[in-house]
Amino acid sequence: DQSLRFEDGDSPNLTWTPGSTATSSRIFTLSCWVKRGNINSPVTIFAGALDGGGDDKIRLDDQAFYIHFNDGSSGTLKTNALFRDPSAWYHLVVAVDTNQSIDTNRVKMYVNNVLQTSFATSSYPAEDYDYTAFFQSGKENSIGMDGDGGAFFDGYIAEVHGIDGTQLTPSSFGEEGTYGEWKAKEYDVADGAYGTNGFYLNFAGGGTMSATGGNTI
Repeated sequence: DQSLRFEDGDSPNLTWTPGSTATSSRIFTLSCWVKRGNINSPVTIFAGALDGGGDDKIRLDDQAFYIHFNDGSSGTLKTNALFRDPSAWYHLVVAVDTNQSIDTNRVKMYVNNVLQTSFATSSYPAEDYDYTAFFQSGKENSIGMDGDGGAFFDGYIAEVHGIDGTQLTPSSFGEEGTYGEWKAKEYDVADGAYGTNGFYLNFAGGGTMSATGGNTI
């Protein structure tokens, strides 16, 4: 009831181009829950299009969890762990702060509250790197599609939080349930608010689309 279904054959996507200067070009958090459909194709969760082509993107690629900056030239992380159960909901969190002096603290990836530390591909953005597309003014940001208009998501997405200017952990968005399961909880904006270009999509509108945090997608 509170998720959005994306069917790959229909080229589904949500797009938004921020018009305001972002709170940060170095710090953000993206949190969402996904349930996969087609597990055999790369699918994009969140992307920002770059001038001249390419993108910053967060995706499930070859069933791994993957992020890259500046079309991969400024950092790429791809997990060794694979996420290919079409019956499961996965809570995915990417938390970035390129101000950090330790490279592994600059980009953190979590699945169901577990920090991913084993990577098939591992290169981090430089300290104080300014990403150029995620949440940035004048750059098209998309959910369910990469910046070049491909890799459409297939499955369900729910509880999408984009936090502009704060690096958070999964505990801001989820909690352990009675049986030890990881489940969604209400985000307390006291944890860091949404920032200028942040947003929240709960997909509870019954056919309408809106976002909180002062932004419309």
